[in-house]
Amino acid sequence: MKNPLSLGWAAPLLWLASSALAADETPWDAIQARSSVRAEGYSGTRLLDQEGGVGALSLWTDGRWSLASGELQWKAYAAAQSRSGGAPRARVRELFWRQNLGPVQWRVGRLMPAWGRADGLNPTDNLSPRDFRLLTPELEDQRFGRNGIEASLALGETAGRLSVFGFKGHATHAVPLRLPPGIALVSEPAPRQADWAVKWDRSGQRLDASLSYYRGLDLTPDLGATGLAAGAPALVQRNNRQQVFGADFSIPQQALVWRGEAAVSMPLSRKSSASDRKRRAIWLVAGPEWTGGAWTVGGQLVFHRVSGYSSPDQETNPLLREVAWAQATLANQTAARQHGLTFRLAHRAWNDTLQSELSVLALWPEGAARASSSPQGLWRGKVEYALDDHWSVKAGFDHPFGPTRSYLGAWIDNRLFYVQLRRSL
Repeated sequence: MKNPLSLGWAAPLLWLASSALAADETPWDAIQARSSVRAEGYSGTRLLDQEGGVGALSLWTDGRWSLASGELQWKAYAAAQSRSGGAPRARVRELFWRQNLGPVQWRVGRLMPAWGRADGLNPTDNLSPRDFRLLTPELEDQRFGRNGIEASLALGETAGRLSVFGFKGHATHAVPLRLPPGIALVSEPAPRQADWAVKWDRSGQRLDASLSYYRGLDLTPDLGATGLAAGAPALVQRNNRQQVFGADFSIPQQALVWRGEAAVSMPLSRKSSASDRKRRAIWLVAGPEWTGGAWTVGGQLVFHRVSGYSSPDQETNPLLREVAWAQATLANQTAARQHGLTFRLAHRAWNDTLQSELSVLALWPEGAARASSSPQGLWRGKVEYALDDHWSVKAGFDHPFGPTRSYLGAWIDNRLFYVQLRRSL
């Protein structure tokens, strides 16, 4: 894996920043930074290993340096754990230079775009990879950036904004895998092609909406088998290419907000082996969120459809059948159709010093062959109390559930409880 702290890619960024510093007489007063030290304890890891008792100490920082010619922004962390894990111990998650040149706003460096307006489940969010092995209470902290450039043009007060992204280099979600005994894991390099995306986005008092298109690496890796003829089978992990058409909206109506999101993903790989089971898919998510006083209640209906679905059980070779099931599980394509819901209940008390939240995502497979199948899903809960302006304590849990041959059910061994003590600097 490429060194997450490497800044060799950032030569143009550093040149822009140094030029801005040389032209600014008093730049140090323009730094705005937030940092926190976090001491955490977890009942388990996120490595599917059923190990427990992990302690962690980390430093997180983010900020901006605003200058007359532009702005430098960053997000980074460094961590130490009592038990070794696969996630990096330090990472520059985001580091970019932003500058306005006429009507166009440019960003160059390590970018971490987050797309989507639905609550929690965002089918259009395909640009920024995540490290699912990382122990952190907030799942958004698992996100990290990619090296690239963005050009954004304001189309007018009511016409919205048009943004174009370009990315270079390999990018992938980091996921833990449970390998059968005697099976090695081989990672294949991604195709050497540039990834790009375009997005039209509009924000207003009555409607927020966007349309987007992405053509590039599928951040969720595909799995295949190799070495069968030589008698030394191995599991191959590769990131193939895809294109995704997306749309979302948000409509506020006093205490009620309606949100929706849709995405159609189409793999561009021409591979047709029996174990390559990823197909074209459509995600639909939509529902309301109500806020009244200290309470927030939100719910969404979810629909997922896979075109040309065929069961991995049709594979006659036992090893290829297992690989096909692993691929379908990782891609969340173990059924032709799934429908479900999300629900979130949040409460604030004692002048917002005590905040609690409970959420669930549940998906049911559809079809006669799976009528009796159990749902897959994820329960999450947390309570956070601010002791004062600097100290806070947080506790919570992650509880995946479902059949082992389902995307969320495959993460059952990552069930855990956690507690965190945070000091804001």
